[in-house]
Amino acid sequence: AGATAGVLGKTVASPLSRLTILMQTGGIQGAPTDAVGLTRHILRTDGLRGLMRGNAADILRQVPYAGSQYIAYENLKQRLSGTGLGKTPERMISGGLAGAASIALTYPLDMVRARMAIQTSDNLKYKSILHAFRRIYAEEGGEAFYRGCGTAIAERFPNMAINFGAYELFKSYMNDVGIHGIVASLLCGGLAGIISTTACFPLDLIMRNLQTGSGRQTPFQVMRQIYSNSGLRGFYRGLTPQIIKILPYTCTVWIVYDRCKQFMHFEVR
Repeated sequence: AGATAGVLGKTVASPLSRLTILMQTGGIQGAPTDAVGLTRHILRTDGLRGLMRGNAADILRQVPYAGSQYIAYENLKQRLSGTGLGKTPERMISGGLAGAASIALTYPLDMVRARMAIQTSDNLKYKSILHAFRRIYAEEGGEAFYRGCGTAIAERFPNMAINFGAYELFKSYMNDVGIHGIVASLLCGGLAGIISTTACFPLDLIMRNLQTGSGRQTPFQVMRQIYSNSGLRGFYRGLTPQIIKILPYTCTVWIVYDRCKQFMHFEVR
């Protein structure tokens, strides 16, 4: 259920994901910096295919990432039930731990995906996923595949904790007021995604700059550089397409996830 939901969600939101990464990491040289202008530039130079650049690596990552995340979440939620923490804290802790574990498992693919997403058709450094792995390893060593992983985990734990906790909380409320089915999933998924993404976006931006940078900067050095160049606003570059992405991505994920669980006779709590 988790893997299917993750793959479909990422594919639907792939164009907006690439826009977010480009805006987070400085964009394309000579192209507009706003989301609309950048989209037009990509369509003019690379066509529709350009909006999907990096999606293959993202889909390849989603199968183990989403699958392990949701399996871990369900198991952790069951283990924590009855501990006296309360349903919402149990779900938030389960979501945070599941997200952090999945990030560590699949981080090299996410790093390669980011590198491929910032490429342009006239400057293709990496010709394929396998070529990217080989070239990065040859030029930067194996440790490069985990550059920014600590920041990613630091971002993912609160992100998933807030997302899972908010989703389950909103869903419980919807059940109480008699709103069920797809409408409830859309509302709960969208609201949970907006809250968690906005709260954790600065850490995601720092992580993307660590992934795509050629140097060996620390998270604090990247943070100082962003603040020096753009102030506090710099930590929210790319937030607009990321927020817009939430509706198609998060809602697709949760709708498919819930339907798959029902199909496979899991209990939707």
